[in-house]
Formats: sequence, C-alpha cells, structure tokens
Amino acid sequence: MRFVRGPHSAIVQIDHAGALGANWRTGAAELSQQQREALGNDPLNLIAASGPANGAKSDSDAATWLPPRKGSHCSYVARQIAVKASTTCGSPRLKRPP
Repeated sequence: MRFVRGPHSAIVQIDHAGALGANWRTGAAELSQQQREALGNDPLNLIAASGPANGAKSDSDAATWLPPRKGSHCSYVARQIAVKASTTCGSPRLKRPP
C-alpha cells in the first residue's frame, strides 16, 4: 500500500512484516526486552498496510498468509526472511519454525 498523507491517511496502519506473535513463537521469546523492542521498531520490519489486510494477517507468518496482491508475494516473503535472518540491532537470529 502506498502512503500519501492527507484526509484519508487514517486508513493506513503500520504493521510488522514479521508478525510479532510469529516471531515470538520462533525465537523472539528468548531475546532481551531491548532486543525485542528493537525488532518491533526495526524499519525493515515496519510496513504500511490497509486495516483489512493487517487484520487478516494478524500474527501469521508467510507460510499461512500472503498479501492480497500476488505481485507482492515474493517481496513480502523476502522481507520477512530478512527480518528473521538478522535484525539491525544485532540480536541473535530467530529460529526457523518446527
């Protein structure tokens, strides 16, 4: 979703490419409070999303939810992998799901 500030900007929500709940289940629970805050606020992990898309995704990862636009699937998955592979705060790598 492209963001343009204006009278309808309230319809845009900021979401996490790597859902915090999914990250928690795959290793973020082992991070320190400071590392979890850095992961949640990492610009690589923040995306503009529509409210319905954000709600539909909830705390799912790319294995269970993809954006409605098929043309966005590859870049969305790549971004989620990048978030999980390494955070900009230098926190440990998150585990792969079982």
